[in-house]
Amino acid sequence: MKTPWPALETIPGLIALPISWRNKIGEHFENFSALCLRPSQWLPRSYPCPRDPGCAFRILPVAHASQITCQDSFIGICERCPPECPNLTLTRADITPLELNWEKLARALCQALGLDTKISKLQIPHTIQIGSWSADAVPVLLTIQTERRHFRHAVCELIARLHQRFILLAPTSQHFDALCQELLSGANAALFPLESIVTLTPNGNLLPTKTPGELFAKFAPEEKLPEDAALRAFAILKSMDTDTPVRKASVFSVFRLYCMENLSAEQVAKRLRCSKGSVINRLALIRQKTGVDPEKLRAYSAQFTGIEQSLSDSRAPRISRQTATEDSDSE
Repeated sequence: MKTPWPALETIPGLIALPISWRNKIGEHFENFSALCLRPSQWLPRSYPCPRDPGCAFRILPVAHASQITCQDSFIGICERCPPECPNLTLTRADITPLELNWEKLARALCQALGLDTKISKLQIPHTIQIGSWSADAVPVLLTIQTERRHFRHAVCELIARLHQRFILLAPTSQHFDALCQELLSGANAALFPLESIVTLTPNGNLLPTKTPGELFAKFAPEEKLPEDAALRAFAILKSMDTDTPVRKASVFSVFRLYCMENLSAEQVAKRLRCSKGSVINRLALIRQKTGVDPEKLRAYSAQFTGIEQSLSDSRAPRISRQTATEDSDSE
């Protein structure tokens, strides 16, 4: 299994013994467990047989078997053929189910995707709001379903309840059929499978496969700055790097990451390998030079990206012509 996300759609109730999670997730188990799994408060009465999926072991404390009291030691006795199947020695960690920590996963996704964290439980099974995107506060929701009909039901309820565009996250696109696509498209919403937009690092953190601005470009605010004002602000910030060059966290670099790619101040600092204070100082300069709060400039990320692209395209022919002229002179 390349990613751990499909496992979430195969475990009913999103709670299972560690051995079941490990079998589903494989090599990602430790990292995924650190990311968003937590021990449950109850203990099961049986343990799955490692040799026969249809069989199980009855769990008993060691005290019942050998009269030796040990709170963290247990024994598993085969319920089908005890004489032929040897007992299992189990620890409390072995028999403690792990369940999905929704809030921890939500916060990790918000940090990776540059969302404003707004965790809210909904009256829809296995569906929560984790945050919002952009200055328009587009709701971002996470649903985890094990069956297609349940996924479709969640989509229908979200559309009926929200009455606005929204971003829907799910572990995979396995349950996303043509009807769901039609429903979401009609509501100006879209599905983003986690297996496609985030990767799990060896440290148990999440990283986006693209910048949040690229992923959610469809949901960028429709409002635009006047073209001359946008060009002026872009030119001012671009020129500041030439006038006052710095080794780390240049003004334009901070502007690009914070305002154009919609990363948080913490994410910008990590990307530029500087302190968060340095990023905040650069944001203050941006506010001073442009007269606009950087938080508001984030709403025009798509517009600034278009300006940068158009400037880049306009330079390309000149470079080509200059190179061609030099080549002809050399001949």
